[in-house]
Amino acid sequence: MIISDAGTLKRLDIKHMSNTPAFLAKPAIAQSSRTDNTYYEVDYTEVVDSDGCYASGRFTPAVVGYYQFNASAETVGGDSGWAGYIALYKNGSIDLSTQSYIDGTATRQGVLLVTSGVIYLDADDYIEVYIKMNTQGATFAIGTEGQFSAFRLIGV
Repeated sequence: MIISDAGTLKRLDIKHMSNTPAFLAKPAIAQSSRTDNTYYEVDYTEVVDSDGCYASGRFTPAVVGYYQFNASAETVGGDSGWAGYIALYKNGSIDLSTQSYIDGTATRQGVLLVTSGVIYLDADDYIEVYIKMNTQGATFAIGTEGQFSAFRLIGV
């Protein structure tokens, strides 16, 4: 794309005007026997990856910018009363997290934990999804429902 800046023609790569890189990944398999009150990485498998930036459960953008992230993961099993946490880890540390709670006697059979937000990334930063449960039981499982996705915001 060619644009004019006060009469001077300049070249602009169309790549900088699209919401890429972008990806979508979904849980591959259930992950059973997870210890209560410990963060575990969710195992997602790539469905769509516009620029080859998603691999091994990790998104590394290769393009600097602000990214809209969406993540959800299913927890299965556990006893009554619980707290669930889903977190986006940036470079190995929590950057964004959401907590969900249920008190009382309801037995939890399957709950979808969800988070979303905007995160600024350098070209070599990476994002992963982790969840943990705090139940009255000793273990929980990660189910096969949910997704992990992101796209670069333009104009920011």
